[in-house]
Formats: sequence, structure tokens, C-alpha cells
Amino acid sequence: MSSITRSAIRLLTLDAMDTLIRIPKSVGEVYADFAQKFGVNCDAAALTTAFRNHFQALSVAKPCYGFAKDGSYSWWTELIRNCFEDIGAISKFVRFDDFSKQLFEHFGTTAPWQLIDAEAHEHITRLRSKGIHIGVISNFDSRLRSVLDGFELLPLIDLMLLSGEVGLEKPDARLFRVAANRFELSSMDELLHVGDSFKRDYEGARAAGAKALLFVRPSSNESPSPLRPEMIIHSLWEVARYL
Repeated sequence: MSSITRSAIRLLTLDAMDTLIRIPKSVGEVYADFAQKFGVNCDAAALTTAFRNHFQALSVAKPCYGFAKDGSYSWWTELIRNCFEDIGAISKFVRFDDFSKQLFEHFGTTAPWQLIDAEAHEHITRLRSKGIHIGVISNFDSRLRSVLDGFELLPLIDLMLLSGEVGLEKPDARLFRVAANRFELSSMDELLHVGDSFKRDYEGARAAGAKALLFVRPSSNESPSPLRPEMIIHSLWEVARYL
């Protein structure tokens, strides 16, 4: 597809992480800050490195946050334990299991998160006023619901497909087809997906036959995209141009 045509879009699906919300600090900083509340000092940079390594390994060993196995809570608490074991900090906690449980719950609140666009509510409301259904397709677990609810976005979302709940993760084209089927779209090109990952979001949606735009924050330091400028947006309000 050389461009987004103005044929009727009935469903707009959005990625969440780094499209709607972001963690302004590194994960290691959030973990280290939370550990301080339990009287434990940790190296944030070392935790960030440990997180990246263990997240990748656990995602391969137990995809979709342990879907159909132990579930996301067990998945994340295993990852948290592995990270703190790597830096030799487990023994510093009086009750590490209490810490990991509260850290898991912390990421189900708005506290560690930030809206990328402070006017996201207004932009999505405006899109809904055009008769467009709004969905979220995210490689995340069920905590995303409470996070978006905390930002008052959940009531604006008609469908959420989360990898931890459905056992599929982007760029699997089946996720986008599931979304289209939920709204009985007559063809996949009635679905427009917006996300920040060229592989997971843009290529995943295109492989399913949907339309797609790549979201790139103006302050992003990512490598230049292979897409032409008209296929890239920098704010949710720009989506309206393609509807």
C-alpha cells in the first residue's frame, strides 16, 4: 500500500506502550526507587541490564507472560526475583515476596507511567465522535486495563486485546484479524492500526491486510524509519487526517 486512502475506517486500534503511555524513567530506576521504600539500596543501571536480559529470556521460555501456564503474576515475580538475584540483593530484603508482589501491583497503577500525549482523552473522544470504534492491541498483561482506567481512557476503548490474556502477541496477524472479526468488518482495510514498532505494529498490521501508521515521538532517538513521511505520525491528533 503506497498510502493511506480515505476509504471508510471503522476501527482504529492503538498500541499502548510508547504510543499511549510510557515509563519516563528506566525500569531499573523504578525498581531501585521501589526497593528503597523497603530499605534496600540497589544499582539502577545494573537492574536495567538484568531486566533486559531476563525479560528477553523469559519471553522466549514463557511467551505471552505465561499464558496458559502460570499466568502473568507468576511470570513477573519470577522476572523480578531473577533481576534482584543477578545483582545480589535478594538477601537484603526482610520479605522479598512481599516486595515483588507490591512492585507487580505498582505497575498496575498510573504511578510509574506517563501519558505520552496529555490530550489523549480529547483526541480519542474526537475520533469516537466520527463513529470510529477504538481498540487497543498490546503485548502486555491485564494490568494495562487498570492503568488506562487510571488515566480515564478505559471508558473510551471498545476492545482490548492483550497478549497476556489471549495468548497471541504482535506481530502475529491473527490479533488484528480477531479485532476485525469482533466488529464484523467487511474487509481488513476498514481497520487502521497505530503503534511505535515498525515490526510489531506496522508490519504486523500490514501482514493482516489492515492499514497502518507508525507512531514516532518527536523527541525519539530511534533510527530513521524506512517508511515515507506520510506513513508516520507524531501525535494522535494526526490520525484524523487519515479518516
